[in-house]
Amino acid sequence: MKILVAGANGKTGKLVVKQLMEAGHEAMGLIRKQAQEDQLLSSGAKPLVKDINDKSLAEDLPGTDAVIFAAAGGTGHHQQVDHHGVKNLIEACQAGTTDRFILISALGAHDPGSWGFAYKGYLQAKADGEAELKSSSLKWTIIRPGSLNNGNAGGQVTLNQNAGGMGSIARADVAAVAVACLEDDRSIGKTFELYDGNMPIKEAIANL
Repeated sequence: MKILVAGANGKTGKLVVKQLMEAGHEAMGLIRKQAQEDQLLSSGAKPLVKDINDKSLAEDLPGTDAVIFAAAGGTGHHQQVDHHGVKNLIEACQAGTTDRFILISALGAHDPGSWGFAYKGYLQAKADGEAELKSSSLKWTIIRPGSLNNGNAGGQVTLNQNAGGMGSIARADVAAVAVACLEDDRSIGKTFELYDGNMPIKEAIANL
């Protein structure tokens, strides 16, 4: 499959690209700066230098099977990226034939005020992006990872469809779950929290 990865230069996005390539898929990384191209090219991926809110993104999607959204807006840019960026990519997909969209959201997006004022703007933007995706015509999956760390992939996870859990997860495992969801239709239409657990990733997805 040919997959567009939004936020391909981020810590999680780089791992998504890497694991897509290792799984035999074709990756196109959406990045903001030309200076970020070399990293993608060295991994065998195709760079696409364009703003996530650029309305011409629909022109770049023909032949693309799915989008994995791994981007995250920094302070002051949460709505711009995590809400409007998601919306723009959804519209780009719907303008063509790309019908699969995997959104890496965040733990707490079900209740943006649950983590206190400092996180409310971030989680509200994530929640708004989720709402845009759920109301779309796309085949969507929403992943809400717990506290992220840079540890090695463990390959054993918990996928919790009952919001309100807590846990941590390696970015490499987040990437692995996102890629595995592409290959299992049982993840379509599902929203789940993701943290360390004791079930192999493919088995956990099969049990959704």
